[in-house]
Amino acid sequence: MNIAIVAGNHQKSKDPWSITLAANALTLFHHNVTLITADSLCAGNEQTATNHQLLNILEQKKVEHIYLTGDGVLTRRAKAWAHKKNIRLSYLNHTHQTPHKASLSNLLAFLDISKRILANCLLRKLPTTTPLSHKTLKLWVYTDGKPGHKSQLNGLIQSLKSRTALEVKWINTHQEKQQGLSKRIERLKQNKNNVDFVLGAGHATHIHMLLASLFTGAKSIVLMKPSLPISWFDLAIIPKHDGVTNKKNVITTKGVLNTVQHSTIKDPTKGLILIGGASKHFSWNSKKIAQQVNAIISRTPHINWQLTTSRRTPDDTLNHLDLLQENLQVIPYEDTDSQWVNTQLEQASQTWVSVDSSSMIFEALTSGTNVGIFDLPANKNSRLQRCVNQLINDHLVMPFNTWEKSKQLYPNMAQLHESSRCANLIMDNTIENSQSAEHYPSPA
Repeated sequence: MNIAIVAGNHQKSKDPWSITLAANALTLFHHNVTLITADSLCAGNEQTATNHQLLNILEQKKVEHIYLTGDGVLTRRAKAWAHKKNIRLSYLNHTHQTPHKASLSNLLAFLDISKRILANCLLRKLPTTTPLSHKTLKLWVYTDGKPGHKSQLNGLIQSLKSRTALEVKWINTHQEKQQGLSKRIERLKQNKNNVDFVLGAGHATHIHMLLASLFTGAKSIVLMKPSLPISWFDLAIIPKHDGVTNKKNVITTKGVLNTVQHSTIKDPTKGLILIGGASKHFSWNSKKIAQQVNAIISRTPHINWQLTTSRRTPDDTLNHLDLLQENLQVIPYEDTDSQWVNTQLEQASQTWVSVDSSSMIFEALTSGTNVGIFDLPANKNSRLQRCVNQLINDHLVMPFNTWEKSKQLYPNMAQLHESSRCANLIMDNTIENSQSAEHYPSPA
């Protein structure tokens, strides 16, 4: 691509640092870059002559994309020409600097240009020569090793595999850090145009994903709200309760993605209880949770309940349970495998979840089971509490204090298939049509 960087200010404005950075960054992406500054054109310092020279260069170089920096006659003329010729425009900065602020301005300009160039290059990749939907997709998956994040990643991968052939490579970020940066970058360069997508969940994966996307040319898909600007990623899949709206590269979901499949075959004699633990959103109370569990077990003797814990469950929680009740079987998480919960959710007609775990709540809803939640005091301004309150208002989950009055859970009308929906949107809008998703909200 033929690119021009037009700087309207003179050398004394200290802009050249930013401009040179931009030119070098764009050159890394194999673009033909022409740098045009006011000083380089001002032979006789005549404005008319300068404008004439500018237009001649833009025409001769067959410029397809113009980056503007500064705020002068030159940049305004370049902008007008670009609009007339329907040429793409990008803005690097519009900093008006003064001598005593030059050092700070240069630093801010450096950071600003780095961000904008990186984001622009990541989001403006050329399409691959072979339509992605007509070949085996190569997917690199960056993981921090956390089970919840891996479940989200596997949920999307599982759904993508039902739509197209995938070649998946898992990369652990902790192991990546042990290698030198130069070796990692060299390996990435060797895979240029050999990877279609990089996928990741968890803040520790974000930098690794962006580096991989930058040097291989792959599209980046991040799960959950990233710690870096969303615009740096090709696509972000973010739960609706995170409050991200009106972003063209965002798909909002009801809860986080998971591997659970919806099931309509439920056994009315089987129930499941999923216990979490301490979190920043709720104040954990082992005795209160156990009291609610004991009440449910004793009042539903016709249901055989299975209860499992999580890594966050305090040791004293089980001590408060009435383990003598015949219709209760306790299976600690250490005695379960990765598919145990999914298998039980497939069969259970009722499932109770401690409110601290949004992932378990949405896994239960996705399975089609009727869902109850144990009451816990929420911490102030809890984002998760707002999400749970919405589920309660929509009659998708029932809190324990409401169940005590009716002894009957709300029927599950959620009809959640979020992993499949996101996979379909990725296939339809970023693969088959080679374009970014246009912000697809979750069903109401």
